[in-house]
Amino acid sequence: MKAIQFKKVKLPKVDFKTMWSVIRKTEATYRPQILAGTAVATMWGSLWLTYKASPKVHDILKDGRGKLENIPEENKDERKEVKKDIAISVAKQLAAPVATGVLASVAMIGSTSVSTKRLATVSAVLSSKDAMLDAYRNYIRENGGEKKDRAAMDSFAKQELAKHPCTEDTPVYNTGNGDVKFFDPWTARYFWSSPEAVRKAFVELSYQCQMEDYVSQNDLFYKLNLRDAKSGDILGWTIGACRKGVIDIDFSAMLDEKDRPVNVLEYELEVLPYYRESGRIGLND
Repeated sequence: MKAIQFKKVKLPKVDFKTMWSVIRKTEATYRPQILAGTAVATMWGSLWLTYKASPKVHDILKDGRGKLENIPEENKDERKEVKKDIAISVAKQLAAPVATGVLASVAMIGSTSVSTKRLATVSAVLSSKDAMLDAYRNYIRENGGEKKDRAAMDSFAKQELAKHPCTEDTPVYNTGNGDVKFFDPWTARYFWSSPEAVRKAFVELSYQCQMEDYVSQNDLFYKLNLRDAKSGDILGWTIGACRKGVIDIDFSAMLDEKDRPVNVLEYELEVLPYYRESGRIGLND
């Protein structure tokens, strides 16, 4: 009898990096709804646990009263010990309902807090970032025309670099991708990387935007191995920002105030549709 031969099945490779990015984006986008849902679920859980614990608490109190009735008033120590046992037994039965009730309250407060902070952040972002975007557009229009020539873009990048000089106290984040200094004018952060790693991040970001219809500024920072920005989930690029499938993003080689080389990132941002709709505000409001 011939042995049965099984064909080897190749399992598809799982891109954990992309999966984690999608999970982060989904959680950040729907955080208020997730917290509100958690609050409702735990509230009903607390009510159910209270209902289940009520008969047991009733029996504990009934038995405790019976024991206390059989103990003379002069035996204060014994009566105190019985009351202590009753309190501990009741506390054990009510621990789960109280814990879930507290969790429900925390989740509900968290949902409200996130929503409030999110709208406040959108307003703050629009007041500061929109001003920067207007300054950028006006500068390009006055110095390079609608064509956005390279000289005007470089001049604007140099201007932003001068506003945020890299002093001895300025942190320069190590991304582990190289030893070339870069500067992001939107977050005023310096970081070490390499032109190849940055260009690769740009390409991956454009591809992700085509697949998911939009990407956030924090998606860019994630690919550059930088920490998230406070407004990074609110700002980003939509599929409409892709020109021929590529996001209009680049960097210019500059010299800082001490004639040290630094590459300045150059890109425009917009408020992502979800926040534009939920906050009912946008770049042109």
